[in-house]
Amino acid sequence: MQCEVENVSPKQMLCRLDFHLLWLVMFCNIIPVTVITSVCKYFGQEYITNDRFLSIVTTVSALFNAGGRIFWGAVVDKVSFKIPLCVMLFAWAAILISFPHLTLVEGILLKCLYTIWVCLMFFSLSGVFVIMPAALKLLFGPANLAVNYGLLYTAVSCGSIVSGAITMLVSAKDAYFFQFTGCGCVCLLALFIVFWIEDRSIPKRWNICRWCSSRCTSLRGNQLKSKP
Repeated sequence: MQCEVENVSPKQMLCRLDFHLLWLVMFCNIIPVTVITSVCKYFGQEYITNDRFLSIVTTVSALFNAGGRIFWGAVVDKVSFKIPLCVMLFAWAAILISFPHLTLVEGILLKCLYTIWVCLMFFSLSGVFVIMPAALKLLFGPANLAVNYGLLYTAVSCGSIVSGAITMLVSAKDAYFFQFTGCGCVCLLALFIVFWIEDRSIPKRWNICRWCSSRCTSLRGNQLKSKP
């Protein structure tokens, strides 16, 4: 299914409900990106004493980060942005919430699980910087994409400030548990917000959140009809 392209100016976009919902999703996304990318390294150094092994994990996770961008991009090209964004956020939340519990095991098993979790985490978060620009283009058109994405990216600055505050305020005791679990809950919050974003390019049979996304139509701007 194809949808007519609506090119929205930055001024018009700021009046659209979907932009503000997308901004909140970006705000939520950047918190785990900022906090966890550094925390998972310290987590590994504390529970795994093999620096060479940790360096290998870092290298492998970078490959998953790069490969994930290709994967998420291909999925978005196939089914639009809402479904992959929901899948990414749910998977990311599950990985983050379960991450601090890896300390329940040790030795070789800990190393194996740590490698898998780190790679899956970077594979998931790689979708943020692929799906979000695509969502902006599909919602508001390609004509003003650079400026519109710049406005959306203000969420990164705000989210980074909150991330810094979280890192400073969380005490040393059980810090990993609260940081990973808190970031996982933020991903679930972002997932809930995504339900309310209208994706006009999504196949109808997969649009299970149509009730949420059909609310407040007067705040979403022009409703363009899809072409079969």
